Amino acid sequence: MAASGCQGLSKVRADLLAVEGLIAPAVATRARLADLAVLPSIRDEEEALWGVVRDAALFQSGRPVLLMPEEAKLPIGETVIVAWKDSVEAVRAVRQSRFLPRTSAFAW
Repeated sequence: MAASGCQGLSKVRADLLAVEGLIAPAVATRARLADLAVLPSIRDEEEALWGVVRDAALFQSGRPVLLMPEEAKLPIGETVIVAWKDSVEAVRAVRQSRFLPRTSAFAW
């Protein structure tokens, strides 16, 4: 399924899958199987539901997560912010990431 709202990005692919069960383990499991988990950025009033989803993707999947605001405009990726734990594994993971555009400005 092509991602809606991504006109002109023919290589973008997105899937929607309904999964039953506890939300945190379901999100973490699905994110582990993906190259990149894309989640909405959340407002304070949405923290109760989306906070659990965000935390599962960030801390239980071991995979990169992209948080997108609803009003995001294309192109994305001109500025990249990377948050990490100061460890050899984290440095290695960021340096090997194929998701960071080489032309982006970075904030470490």
